[in-house]
Amino acid sequence: MRNIDFQLVRNFLNLFQNYYPESLGLGLIVNASWIFSSCWSMICPWLDSDVENTIKFLRKESDLTKYIDPMNIPQRLQGKHVNFRYFLPTDEDQQMIEIFRQDQKGKQFNENNYQQAMTKYIQITLKWAQNEDNSNLIIERNKSCRNLLNAYENLLPYVTTRIHYHRTNEIHEPIFEMTYKKLSETHFDDVTYF
Repeated sequence: MRNIDFQLVRNFLNLFQNYYPESLGLGLIVNASWIFSSCWSMICPWLDSDVENTIKFLRKESDLTKYIDPMNIPQRLQGKHVNFRYFLPTDEDQQMIEIFRQDQKGKQFNENNYQQAMTKYIQITLKWAQNEDNSNLIIERNKSCRNLLNAYENLLPYVTTRIHYHRTNEIHEPIFEMTYKKLSETHFDDVTYF
């Protein structure tokens, strides 16, 4: 306790309650250790009563249901929300990463296409914003938007990898598999980019 920098704590609390009071709607502290309660008793006089009232101490996990719907409380805290289970990248994911990293020509090609599509989209959007008669520009802008989305989708395997949600099939982006299949079936020099 004697090693605590109370001036820093006081400044932090001052910033928090005076500049960001709406940041804390409710603070729930479950099973706080005895050392924390003594620190809290020293800090409380420095706090505004409104801020102090937003912090609640709970003795057991089951008290959380007074403040949070049990469907949103993880099972490890006696709630009913399904515990998160992380799926590690598979060997296929690792192979995909290696092949995508080796394909420098493909990455450069798709980066250039994306830059061109982005530039064209911005130019058309500026024309559309400055023009009153813009019925043709709306069609052209929508087409440019689709081209930009397609260019980004083609670039995606080169700038990111499949994530947990791909592995659990919550997100399905076939571009990863399509690009991987195309690259793994051919030699990099034989690949035609479009």
